Amino acid sequence: MLEILNRLRSLSGRERVLIWIAVSLIVVFLFVQFVVLPVFNSRNIYIERVELLEERFNQMKLLAGRYNTVFEEYLAIKKQIEAKDTTPVLTYIDNLASGEGLRENIDYIKPRGEEKEGVLIGSRVEIKVDAIEPDKLIRFMNSLEEQRRGLIVTSIRLKPYFKEKGKFDVILQVTDYSLAGE
Repeated sequence: MLEILNRLRSLSGRERVLIWIAVSLIVVFLFVQFVVLPVFNSRNIYIERVELLEERFNQMKLLAGRYNTVFEEYLAIKKQIEAKDTTPVLTYIDNLASGEGLRENIDYIKPRGEEKEGVLIGSRVEIKVDAIEPDKLIRFMNSLEEQRRGLIVTSIRLKPYFKEKGKFDVILQVTDYSLAGE
């Protein structure tokens, strides 16, 4: 160490300034290399993570909005299903026909099986009505579909009634849709 100090004293002023400049540059380089650059790298990593988290947060908000929409639709459908008349479809059709004044015209009402489509179960019923006027038939079909949710006329077969002009023999197929498990 003494030898280094002796050499430094023997150097000229210009050489000493150059050595101090070199040492200062080395210290600045080491400070930048080991302090400043890691701080900037950490900052960049932090910014990338913040952007990623913001993107995920926006996706979560979008999913939450979709969930709320689907949940509201689910509640509306559930409310409709809970409000559905639970009277057996054969009894319901018979009561409706009596109310419409068609009971004496009905030849038969019989079940035609069930269809399962996912969570829906469709109970099919066939109704044969003899000598019915077109306007009564239309009123009856409208009453079937409008007064009970899930009840749909799926098939109509008309045949002229030969004893009286302007009347028809009709075979209706009606399907009552409900959820599986009800």
